[in-house]
Amino acid sequence: MYPVFIHFYKQLKPKTMKKFIGIVSMVLVLAVVFMTSCKKDDVKQPEKAYASYVSGAFVPIDGNIGLKSAPAVTGYTFDIYKEMGTTPQTYSMINGSEFLPGSAPALDWANYLSEGQYWFPKAQGVYITYCPVLPLRVVIRATEGGQGSAVSYLGIRDITPTQASFPISVVDRRLGDVLTLNTDALTALPGYTNLTFTVEYTKSIINVMQTAKTSPPTDLAWPVYVYSGTVPVSQLVTGAGNQTVYDGLDAKITGIITIKITVDGTTIEKTVNASAVGHGMAITLKTNKVGWYDSGTIGISDVDIAMDLVDVNI
Repeated sequence: MYPVFIHFYKQLKPKTMKKFIGIVSMVLVLAVVFMTSCKKDDVKQPEKAYASYVSGAFVPIDGNIGLKSAPAVTGYTFDIYKEMGTTPQTYSMINGSEFLPGSAPALDWANYLSEGQYWFPKAQGVYITYCPVLPLRVVIRATEGGQGSAVSYLGIRDITPTQASFPISVVDRRLGDVLTLNTDALTALPGYTNLTFTVEYTKSIINVMQTAKTSPPTDLAWPVYVYSGTVPVSQLVTGAGNQTVYDGLDAKITGIITIKITVDGTTIEKTVNASAVGHGMAITLKTNKVGWYDSGTIGISDVDIAMDLVDVNI
């Protein structure tokens, strides 16, 4: 057709030829689209690569901050994420699509997600039958109560599992903070009956889920917290010994801690930097000042010297 088409094109008058060019252009475009579509149909699309799986146990190891008795862990929630990108680091929950459709692991993981996240009572570990062989982030959230309780420990482990790597330990670190204050050195001073102690500090609320997705693993260090907000606190502290100012799991004390000592209407302020993540703080007030007593009426009596009588014979 091509030579015929060229020949026919030359026989047209100029005005008619202009219209014909428009028609021919449309035909050419449609032909190109048609040919392109045919070519796309002929090219085989790359098939999706499905993950294999291995089986084994994940064993939590609880790490406390050391100042007070450890929270009594009763169980764990395990979240298994696959790595989606490294710049920035992003993760997505395993949902069964990583495996061949209709296979046992695909159905098992889909069922796991449809029923919600499982909470496992504390034991030696949790056995995962269909653990995908992919770059994974394993997140363990330990609680003192049942499912839905406040998270007391957070564990993060990045690993591409092999059968030989099981059992896989995950060090989960105690969340929150502990702050105590001991005022005994000042309250023991005689005479100071109008002493008050106030501690002012900032609680930074820990966003556990965001921390789990952005923090480095917790094998060797505490997580790098992501905070969802701050709460300023002013707290009166009374009593002897180490008095608890804060002992919680939901927040880390950050910034400057201010201790206000008020005596007879005069206020003295002392400041200290909050402790690093993974550390609590026990503050003890010290002093080299002395106390005083109101003696009341002082009784005075005069005592003369006594005379010793000595006889001397000559």
